[in-house]
Amino acid sequence: MMKHLIYIITICIASLSAAYSQQTALYSMYMLHDFAINPAIAGTDDFLKAQINRRYQFIGIEGAPLTTSFSVHGNLEELSMGWGGIIYSDTYGPFSKFGVYGAYAYRIALDRTTDLSFGVNFGVIDYSINSSSFVTIQDEPNLNPEEYSFIRPDATLGVYIKARDYYGGIVANQLFNNSLTIIEIDDTVRVDGAINRLKTDVALIGGYNYRLSYGFVLEPNLVLRKSPQTPFQVEASARLVYEKTAWAGLGYRSGDAVSLMIGYAYQKKFYFAYAYDITYSQLRKDSFGTHEIMVGIRFPEPFLNF
Repeated sequence: MMKHLIYIITICIASLSAAYSQQTALYSMYMLHDFAINPAIAGTDDFLKAQINRRYQFIGIEGAPLTTSFSVHGNLEELSMGWGGIIYSDTYGPFSKFGVYGAYAYRIALDRTTDLSFGVNFGVIDYSINSSSFVTIQDEPNLNPEEYSFIRPDATLGVYIKARDYYGGIVANQLFNNSLTIIEIDDTVRVDGAINRLKTDVALIGGYNYRLSYGFVLEPNLVLRKSPQTPFQVEASARLVYEKTAWAGLGYRSGDAVSLMIGYAYQKKFYFAYAYDITYSQLRKDSFGTHEIMVGIRFPEPFLNF
């Protein structure tokens, strides 16, 4: 029975590593949740920005991923610096992840309209496995209904360039390559395996603003993402924005879904956005798609002069 327990725990840890092999959470509205992706974006706006995001993935599938995040970032104009923080949770069946990060960025003015930023965030992640949710083929009396927890440090590095009509950046996540492979079962038994190390993944992000007539702006965006344990992934989207107030858009994520998006900004201070992902992968037979909701607030620049 102890061998069965060891196998179960090993498989579960491997599953956790696979489930989170691309550690950066997926957002259909990544162009609005950009700071959560790249810490170098901290302070690149002339206002303080706080927002909360909730993503219900693969509705209809039991134990499907549920991601919640809260972020805030602003600038220190006189010091050419940005600051921020992120709190998020991510659950997937018996697996969960909770993280807290602080971010710092430094800006260099390339010209009157273009800034280059370098940013880093550093934090702590708690990876958990709730064994009471396991479904086993046979009775496992040694499998106690308890939660196994792995607390690890984590960090992300990013570079970001922002101009009047375009932006671009590169970001590297999971810099510490943490391992989730050691569990102390009793005084004599351990589970150990190098396959469950969390590996660094890299993403390239870019976008452009095409200014049209009658107050409309077309904003195409692109994300190219690669991690050692997942296929190369492309995310492309385009938004049509009217007077920086109302917008609608379409998105595509390779191997996963097509997104329909809408948003509205009230008095350019409060903003709301919603996305619905239409799944076209093998999960489409069991899933009713994915919902993503975002609510945020912007504080004017004088608020930052503390």
